[in-house]
Amino acid sequence: VFSFIGETRILGMSDAQVMEEMDIDGFDLSRQSLYCANTTNDCALQVTEVAVRLISLQEPALLSEWSPPSEWTINLAASNNGQLVLVVGGHTLVYLRVEGREIVEISRRTMEREISCVDLSSLSSESDDSPVCAVGLWDDISVHIVRLPGFEPVTQENLGGEYIARSVLLASFEGISYLLCGLGDGHFCHFRVDLDTYALTDRKRISL
Repeated sequence: VFSFIGETRILGMSDAQVMEEMDIDGFDLSRQSLYCANTTNDCALQVTEVAVRLISLQEPALLSEWSPPSEWTINLAASNNGQLVLVVGGHTLVYLRVEGREIVEISRRTMEREISCVDLSSLSSESDDSPVCAVGLWDDISVHIVRLPGFEPVTQENLGGEYIARSVLLASFEGISYLLCGLGDGHFCHFRVDLDTYALTDRKRISL
């Protein structure tokens, strides 16, 4: 899936094993895709500024669609195998789940400051679901761990300096869980994550 300003295009392999442009029913090709990902039951998610679409790749067909209120647009998205977190209107987090063949809204919360990035990766080797998500904020240059489904605050760390987190990622390496932050000045910051309390410790900052 390739995203362009004002449109989305899909390339795939033909029966002759040639890469060519194709249409898949269910995808909105008339809008820019902010985010696309595979999800449960051989389905895909497409997120545009105006909607989240759940698409069956077997049929293919549009199964379900969720849209924010008309005065809001979708800014950011992150997902794992069955969960999806959106940023709408710049300040509001929306938690959605894929339940069978439907997208279901679970909760939403408006943050005090504008959101710069979000991640929903699972740190568990036993479950694709994550009990928390990571959120970066603009004005106070901070990262937060918030607990799902209600987005209750768990941990906050100020990054210092003048540059915000432009991307965050929850990841595990060799059995150790980390929160990784890419900053706007090219620096890379990471913390260890305590899976019992989700406290962030052992901060390190690297210039890339």
